[in-house]
Amino acid sequence: GESGSMLDLVAAAMFDGSFREALKWAHQRMGILTAAELRQRERDAQRAKERQADEDEARRLTAQKAIRRRFFVEARAIGGTPAETYLAGRGIHLRELGKMPGALRFHPGLLCPEHGGEHGVLRPCLLGLVLRGDGSPTALHRTFLHVQRDGSVTKASADPDLPMSNPKLSLGPVDGGFIPLWR
Repeated sequence: GESGSMLDLVAAAMFDGSFREALKWAHQRMGILTAAELRQRERDAQRAKERQADEDEARRLTAQKAIRRRFFVEARAIGGTPAETYLAGRGIHLRELGKMPGALRFHPGLLCPEHGGEHGVLRPCLLGLVLRGDGSPTALHRTFLHVQRDGSVTKASADPDLPMSNPKLSLGPVDGGFIPLWR
């Protein structure tokens, strides 16, 4: 003649009638969190979010250092380089501007990620400094080049008969950025 819920049955059969213990068991069994567990998970999620933000900022700063080093220290002006020849071959004659754009430079040999990554092939590279709206650098656009036997310059490929899957890559985020060719 007794009545009750499933929790009453669990309490009676498993926990000597303790409804509190039956409720804990049901929460655990069904994956339902207590208020304290929920608060702890929220705190853990917030800490993880903050750690991720710190890691993202550290990666951004590391990329900024690499961008500055490659563009301002290692690379050189584009005039008279394979990068200028490549652009001229595509109908872009920079000398007609009267002055070479400072946002374009030439690097004689960067490791091409599509050709073995860290242990890959050094390729000449056209570099474009990608700026934000406020004029600060955000990324370095890289176009890997291949100097042909006839002196013409094309985008690089691992196999001369096949195109690279992506001869144009960027270091840093390019979304919303621009490469200024003229003030």
